[in-house]
Amino acid sequence: MCKGLSHFTSPYVFDAPNESIDLFQETVRFACRWGWSEGTGSVKVRLLPRPHLEVDAQFPGLEFLLPTPVPEHLGLPARGMEIPGHVYSSSTTMEGDAPAASLTWVMPGQQLVLLGTSTTLARRVVFHLLNFPEFTSREFSVETVGTTQHRISHLFLRCDDHTSHIRSLPSTPSSAKALRDQGGFAVTHLGEIVRDDGGLIPVSEAQKVLAGLLLFFSFASGAWSPPILPVGFDENGQHVWECWDPPRVSSYIYTPSWFDRQNGQHLEMLWPGFMRLWANEEWQQAIHEAVYWYLNSNNHLRGIDAGIILTQAAIERLSFTYVVEMNKLLSLDGFKKASAADRFRLLFSSLGIPLDIPPQLKELTQLASAHNWADSPQGLTEMRNERVHVEHKKRGQFDKALYEAWNLGLWYAEMVVLRLCGYDGEYGNRLVGRSPGQVVKVPWSH
Repeated sequence: MCKGLSHFTSPYVFDAPNESIDLFQETVRFACRWGWSEGTGSVKVRLLPRPHLEVDAQFPGLEFLLPTPVPEHLGLPARGMEIPGHVYSSSTTMEGDAPAASLTWVMPGQQLVLLGTSTTLARRVVFHLLNFPEFTSREFSVETVGTTQHRISHLFLRCDDHTSHIRSLPSTPSSAKALRDQGGFAVTHLGEIVRDDGGLIPVSEAQKVLAGLLLFFSFASGAWSPPILPVGFDENGQHVWECWDPPRVSSYIYTPSWFDRQNGQHLEMLWPGFMRLWANEEWQQAIHEAVYWYLNSNNHLRGIDAGIILTQAAIERLSFTYVVEMNKLLSLDGFKKASAADRFRLLFSSLGIPLDIPPQLKELTQLASAHNWADSPQGLTEMRNERVHVEHKKRGQFDKALYEAWNLGLWYAEMVVLRLCGYDGEYGNRLVGRSPGQVVKVPWSH
């Protein structure tokens, strides 16, 4: 156990998974065909069916007659802003002889800055991590709630002059179990971004870090795991920036990945290299697209045959950037003329990633022997072509190896990203049946 670790908290109230997160309550103004009415509104994040912003408002003396024939508006006068959206539901009750109306206002999927601007300076920025798996780390503390003590895992993602401190919550184990049992959404961890010298952080800088954290945590968990609800604080602990950005996230399902949940320190090792790659303009779009296709492929509910296609789209995107744009190993014309297998072969071999089909993949090994496949790149592309081309002469002959091909393609996608980030540590190998905590060195490590 490490002493002196910060137990920073959330400025918001959230309870069990899939329940709404209360943000704040204040005066609201509603405009419809009767003009403006003033009432009290509770602004919250509703997690189901997908995370979205809602306002539950009450207006004494107002009676709604829906539908209204003119556009409606909902404003927060204390903040000088209007919340885009529409009335989702409304009702009217009688308080004595006077009506009292209530409504639920739903905001569409767009970013809304509730306080501050991109030039606002903050001492620290706190964010909430959604649907990230429970993990353990070498650095931990103990937090007491009531009479119960809880182990709190801590990560410190350090890069350049910033540190992103990630901590679990007392509720993390129960939230993780609820997600496994019923799916949905939950805040599983908190994060805090600070400058190492204690200085102020422009919101624009914090937003860049948050964008990197989105891909980083999602790549680690194998599914979208976004940081949401960032709040900037000044040196006096007052809110100076609040933002709602609808997260790209689906209801929780278990997804395997390279990250072993018993070794949180591997994230600390990967972060600096990941951020250096992310900060490179030539790589940024490629990494974003590759992780996007990787995450879609890793979701088995989309179908593993589709996953085979999507994974290879991710690998080919990385291959183009590495082979053509960054290292000039092939010209654009040469890349276009090369077969998909040759593109993969050049990428993998240049990065020190093995080309052979792993012997534990029995079905793929048998297919390779039967069809004279030279290596994994040929096997993967042959499997993809058989699924894509309806006229393929061997259509239906590879079905027994679909799962292995899907898993092997995902392994290659993971290895390429780790290698590009300069990662030289251990990882969980998805190609072998393994227990939690069982890790091996990356194949290029010496």
